[in-house]
Amino acid sequence: MKRCRLLLVLISVAFAVSIYAGDLLAQEQEKAPEKVYRAEEIEGRGFIPPALDLSHIKPPAYLGSLQPPPSSWDWRTLGGVTPVKNQNPYNTCWAFAAIADLESKVLINQMLTRDYSEHNVVACAPNFFYDDYGYSCMTGANAYITTNYLTQLASVLEACDSYPGSCPSISCVNPSCAFKNQVTEWRLIANDVTTIKHALMDHGPVYTAMYSGFGGFSSYDGSYCLTYTGSEDPDHAVLIVGWDDDMCGGNGGWIVKNSWGTGWGDNGYFYIQYNNAKIGYYTNVITDYKFIDDREKMYFYDEYGWTTSYTFLPYDYDDWGMVKVTPIWTGDLHAVDFWAGGSPTTYTIYVYDDFTAGSLSNLIAGPVSDTVAEAGYYSISLPSPPTVTTGDPIYIAIRFQTPTFNWPFPVDSRGPMETGKTFASDNGTTWYDQGAGGYGDVAIRGRVLPHCYDVPMLDIEIIGTEYVDLVTLQLTRYWVEVVNRASVPDVMFEHAPDLGPDCGAPEVSRSIVEIFDQDYAQLNALAIRRLTPSISGSATAAATSPSVLTGRRCRNVLSRLFLQSVIMKSCGRIPYGKSRLSLRMPDRVTPSPSMPRCPKIWHG
Repeated sequence: MKRCRLLLVLISVAFAVSIYAGDLLAQEQEKAPEKVYRAEEIEGRGFIPPALDLSHIKPPAYLGSLQPPPSSWDWRTLGGVTPVKNQNPYNTCWAFAAIADLESKVLINQMLTRDYSEHNVVACAPNFFYDDYGYSCMTGANAYITTNYLTQLASVLEACDSYPGSCPSISCVNPSCAFKNQVTEWRLIANDVTTIKHALMDHGPVYTAMYSGFGGFSSYDGSYCLTYTGSEDPDHAVLIVGWDDDMCGGNGGWIVKNSWGTGWGDNGYFYIQYNNAKIGYYTNVITDYKFIDDREKMYFYDEYGWTTSYTFLPYDYDDWGMVKVTPIWTGDLHAVDFWAGGSPTTYTIYVYDDFTAGSLSNLIAGPVSDTVAEAGYYSISLPSPPTVTTGDPIYIAIRFQTPTFNWPFPVDSRGPMETGKTFASDNGTTWYDQGAGGYGDVAIRGRVLPHCYDVPMLDIEIIGTEYVDLVTLQLTRYWVEVVNRASVPDVMFEHAPDLGPDCGAPEVSRSIVEIFDQDYAQLNALAIRRLTPSISGSATAAATSPSVLTGRRCRNVLSRLFLQSVIMKSCGRIPYGKSRLSLRMPDRVTPSPSMPRCPKIWHG
């Protein structure tokens, strides 16, 4: 009798296993095709092509409705490039091109010349090529590595982590350097001349790759247009800054910034015919960034970023990804970040409070849906940020629809895999634990701003040609102070100011350019109407009169203003009319007794 019962149990277990196996078979996952490089294939390369097959990246449909680009464009003459640097003697072009891209965006958008650290990216970015081919500055990488780092953390100043730093060995100095600008949007650009031209006009200089081993490139003097029709894979990363359809014998060519110093080429630049030496392959561009907020906590499991993509079979170009987030403090989930693999990708974001027995319930945010035309990285602000509570998990689910790409949801297959934290689904109903299945971690991220008191806000409106009363402007890493000296004799900082070597004591009668940035064009007609805050947070207009601005001559003040959507031009005008910004006043804090202080966190 016991044997019969045991047999019955074994049969039942076998039947259950067969049903489960059948279910898994019906939901079989497939990884996107990848190229695996042998050590001899990448030896000596600064740029290593990404493993993902990107042949699906095509010109976006909206380009067909745009006017044709002009016959020439040059960001050098338009004030959109920073000085040429020198990577010698290491294979670090991949980091130099990415930092040049970010520096150009800051220069174009804020008219600030910044010198960010390439060594910080080389030494601190999670780079699986180091795992594969050796921890050395002679091991290359690509823009996926740099973008992942600049989205998780941010840039730091060259003065704090100068090149070549620890090279040829790898040694990261974080968190000793202050983080500055963080990338929040990055796009892949199709290898198409017209598409690249539009990206240049719309966004600024673009990162691209090329083959640099052909004869004459290393000794190029800048006096002619380079041509090479060989088929070798790209091995070098550079920055396209313009074009001229008349150069190269009328065939047209790119104007390109290299990272081999000003003694090479035309003061560090070169000219090369369209579609030669594989230039244009793996083109990408930073399209948005922000000054990093030290209060914000980003939750993610894709330590290495987007390394591959997956789908459920059969192909339907429509899959789901989900991550579990357990907040370490109470706050607002104000944004969701993700990697988009398709060009285009339609995303729909949902945030749930519960995930029980494999079923999602209690929707607290979403659906938030839109379509992005290009593959890349996107940070999406939630229109109604839900409040999340310390220790109470939430679940961020995204439906990915990629009609031109078979593998819709992004995955980090190289970093440490989590179990019970990232999931995938073919239909948004039946979920599979990606880490437990050995597939990797779904590359979705959440940004939370804590509920805490920092400082009350002072609203300021930039309006025309008025001047503020006598004020002091000072910069810390966390906020810009604007205080009325008549009522506040001194300014106290909770955290030590990040002033840097170019900041002196407050000086009277300095021009506004020196208050905001010594490199900034002259601003003699800045207009500010001061608004006085009340305890309730409302504001009333205060009288203004022309006066003199005083302040510390600190770089980066304008970066904080730019974060609040204020763009100041050299003439002192505001391009888009009135703009409002908020500045914190730490000397006037009146916190609620039950509200904690905002934490100061390191984002690593």
